[in-house]
Amino acid sequence: MFNIPTEISSTIHAYSSVAFENDISGLQRNWKRLQKCRDRDGIYEFLSEVFNLVAWWLADKKALRRSTERFARQGIHPVLDLEPFAAAIIAAATPTDVDKRTVSKWSRVLRYAYQFKPPSESLKKFVKRNGGLNKCATLYAHRLGRLRR
Repeated sequence: MFNIPTEISSTIHAYSSVAFENDISGLQRNWKRLQKCRDRDGIYEFLSEVFNLVAWWLADKKALRRSTERFARQGIHPVLDLEPFAAAIIAAATPTDVDKRTVSKWSRVLRYAYQFKPPSESLKKFVKRNGGLNKCATLYAHRLGRLRR
């Protein structure tokens, strides 16, 4: 399980609407920058930012609840319990930019990393070490028992 660094866990406080908006705006700026540069590895920067934000939400259950409520106010309603990684991706990259299958794949990659990535390893290095985005998504699906080997 992902461990929140001490410097973050010791500063967890009320997650305000302003903080939420700032976090989502940061994700949106990163997404737009990624779309302009089209760097093959640029997706890792965006996914790392999503990963770090949602890991913080998961560590602070109140922040997770508040972020879910704020997503609902933005019209990002849970569809069969939309999980936080997917919600953050959708908030940053509109459905016209990223189709639901890609959101699902990236979300599985981030959930796999959340469960198995060592805290000291970067998301990019972890994903590449485990075969890339597609392989990590498949590994997560295997762990859930949805796919048979």
